[in-house]
Amino acid sequence: MRKVTNKGFCLCAFLMLAMVGLRDIHCGADTWNYCDFFVNPKKSTTYYSIQGVEPGFRVLNSIIGIFSHNENFYLFVTALITFCPIYWYIGKYSSCKVMSLFVFLTFGTATMMYFMSFYLMRQYLSIAFLSLAIVFYKKNNEKINKNVVLLYCIALSMHIASLIFLPVFYKYKSVSKKNVILLFVITFVIGSITTHYFSDFYALGALIGKGQYLQNNAERFYQYMMTLPLFALGTMFVLFTDEGHLKLIEYRSLYFAVVFNNLFSIVDYSDRTIVYFLFPLLVLIPNAFNYMKIKILYKVIAFAVFVAYYSYKYYSVLNLYSEFQNDSPVPYRSCLY
Repeated sequence: MRKVTNKGFCLCAFLMLAMVGLRDIHCGADTWNYCDFFVNPKKSTTYYSIQGVEPGFRVLNSIIGIFSHNENFYLFVTALITFCPIYWYIGKYSSCKVMSLFVFLTFGTATMMYFMSFYLMRQYLSIAFLSLAIVFYKKNNEKINKNVVLLYCIALSMHIASLIFLPVFYKYKSVSKKNVILLFVITFVIGSITTHYFSDFYALGALIGKGQYLQNNAERFYQYMMTLPLFALGTMFVLFTDEGHLKLIEYRSLYFAVVFNNLFSIVDYSDRTIVYFLFPLLVLIPNAFNYMKIKILYKVIAFAVFVAYYSYKYYSVLNLYSEFQNDSPVPYRSCLY
């Protein structure tokens, strides 16, 4: 079925790109602010002129502005630049490309990676260049070379938060399943305990002017639903995969994702940072279901539970977005109508 799968991948990938690229300028929080900054780059009163943006993003805006200052053209070009490298990464290394698109569409902690691409333009541009860096890193037998360094620097120039991904490039000589699982459990417990002392962290954030990023997800149930699915998935993949695969960069990204999510899921907007560790899972999750050494029946059950849960989560988040009043991607609005 490879031909059918490839055609399905191309069709679904194009539709996902088009939905983001052809969205209205008021579809997605911050979309209008980015468009305003693009159309008026010298205006000092735009949101991102006041907040400040990284130099690489300014350069990219200037290059696109050479061809047109139309907001819709801008959104489509940035979507193209964002999605194509991610699709290339999937195409080269995923054992099931259509499954990778399903993960892209539905997977995440608070929300889903795909929905975040509607408004986290700088973050997703940096993720696109990180995807290219990983492709060259894997082509070089998971070793850093000048291409990897250059692409990673471009990612940093799009959004400085991509600095958090740097430790993932460190290749471990060996990985102990016992130690990884122990780390998952310890950080989960610590994350649960820090819930009771979160007001102190918020006060510290307020002192340095970043209190809005340290608002508390007060509901304990909400916190657990952000942590438990990823915690369970990571534990399953580590337990039932041979240690040779556990050294791959996608698995290393999984370790950071679980640990970071365990410790900081209580923080609002933590999903915006965790997404840097989640996007290699677009390749890992389809591959890991193949790597796991368990009976085929158990593998099918695990796969079915994964698909069922994240399908449910997808529609739940759709329903939640429909309640937002300002620049929500739901209902979807296109520039074409």
